[in-house]
Amino acid sequence: MLQLSERLQQNIAFVLRRSRELEEQAASSALSQPGKLTMLCYAASELALTALISSDELESLSLPREEQLLQREAASALRQIALHALDIQAWELPDAIRAELAAIRKHCETLASCAALPPEPEAPAPASLVPVGQKAPAQAEAQNLVLFTPTTEEDEETRLRAQIRALRELLADLVQERDELVHVICRELEARYYRELGSLEAEVFRADGLVNYFRRRAEYLRAARNRDEKPDVEKVEQKLRKDLEEYQKVYEEFTRHAKEAEAQRPKRAGKSTSLAETKTGEKASDPQGQENVEDEIPSEEAEAEDKILSEEDRLKRLYRRIVKAMHPDLHPEQDEATRTLFKRAIQAYKDGDLKTLEEIDGMCADTEPEPGQDPLQALREEKQRLLDLVFSLRYEIRHIKTRFPYTKKKLLEDPELLAAEKKRLEQALFLLRQQAERYRREVADLEGKT
Repeated sequence: MLQLSERLQQNIAFVLRRSRELEEQAASSALSQPGKLTMLCYAASELALTALISSDELESLSLPREEQLLQREAASALRQIALHALDIQAWELPDAIRAELAAIRKHCETLASCAALPPEPEAPAPASLVPVGQKAPAQAEAQNLVLFTPTTEEDEETRLRAQIRALRELLADLVQERDELVHVICRELEARYYRELGSLEAEVFRADGLVNYFRRRAEYLRAARNRDEKPDVEKVEQKLRKDLEEYQKVYEEFTRHAKEAEAQRPKRAGKSTSLAETKTGEKASDPQGQENVEDEIPSEEAEAEDKILSEEDRLKRLYRRIVKAMHPDLHPEQDEATRTLFKRAIQAYKDGDLKTLEEIDGMCADTEPEPGQDPLQALREEKQRLLDLVFSLRYEIRHIKTRFPYTKKKLLEDPELLAAEKKRLEQALFLLRQQAERYRREVADLEGKT
C-alpha cells in the first residue's frame, strides 16, 4: 500500500466517496429532469478536477522503488476517473451518464486497492463552484449539492492555479495520445492492414466490378431480346465501361497502398514491429504450444529490443514535455517562431527523430500566459478554455477510434480473427470469379443469338 501525505489521502478519500455518491444519485433519480442533470454535472466537475490535482500530486512524489508500480497504477486510475467525470458533462442521455459512472467505479476499485486510506473522514464544508459550461443554479441550497472541496484552506486563486496546472498536464497527455494515434498507431495499423489484406481486398473489389459489368450487360441484352429489339451494344458498352473504370481506379488505389505497405514500414514502428512479429511467428510455429518464446531469443536481440523500447519511452516523454511548453492551445500568445519550432517537433515525433526532439526540448520553456487586469477572472477564463480543449480532444480521440484503420486493430492483433478474415475474402473472391464467369458466358450466348 502507498504511504501518502494526509492531504493526498483526504483528496483520494473524497474522490472515492464522491464517485460512490454520484453513482447512487444517478441510480435513484430521474436524470432527464434538467435540475437533476445540472446537479450531477456540477458535482462531476469538482470530482474531475480533484482527481486531476491528486493524480499530478501523486505522480510528483519520490517514493521507494517497491511502491512505484502502485504509484503509477493509482495515478492512472485518478486520471481515468477525471476523464470519465469530464465526459459526464458531454452527455445528456441518462444511460450514457450511468455508463461513465460505472467506468469510474472500476477505476475507483483500482485506486482503493493501491492507496492506504484512514477511516472515512467527515465531509468537508460545501464549496460554491460552477459546473463546466453552465451557470450556478439559482437559489440552490448547498446541502442539496453533492459537491464539496477537499482543501478548504486554499483560497480561490490557489485552487484555480492548481486546477489549471492539472488541466495542462491532462491536455498534454491528450495531445500526445491523439498524436500517437494519428502518427504512430494508425499509420502502422493501416500499413499492416494493407500488407495482410490489401491485395485480397483489391482482387475482391475488382471481381465484384466484373460481376457488375457482365450482369448488367446480360440484363440489357436479355431485355432487348424480350422486346424483339436490336440492342445498341456500343452505347451500353460505353456506359458499362465507364462504371468499370471507376472500379479499376479503386482497385489500383488498393494495390498501390498494398505495395507501399509491403515495401516500407513506418520509421518508428519498423524495428519493434519486426521483433514482435518474430516472437509471434516463433510462437505460432511451435508445435508444443510453448509460451516462453522470450527465452529463445538471443541475448543480443533482447538487448536491441530493450533499447528500442527505451528510445520509444524517451520519445514520448520528450514530446509530452514539448507539448506542455509549446502547444499553441496551451500558449495562445506564442510567436510564429515558436509555432514553427513546434511543427518541427511534431514531424520529429512522427519520424521517431530522438535527436531533434532533444534539441527542441532544450530550446523551449514552459511559461504561463500573462494574467489580465483581473487575475481571478483571467484564471477562470483560462480554466474554462482548457476544459473546452479537453472536451474537444476527447471527442477527436473517440472519433479516430471509430474510423479505419483503428477499427481494424482487434482484427490485426488476433491471429485467429485475421486468418478467418483472409479465408472469408478468399471464399468471396472464388465465388465472385465464378459468378463473373457465369455472366460472361451468358453474355456470349446472348450476343451469339442476336
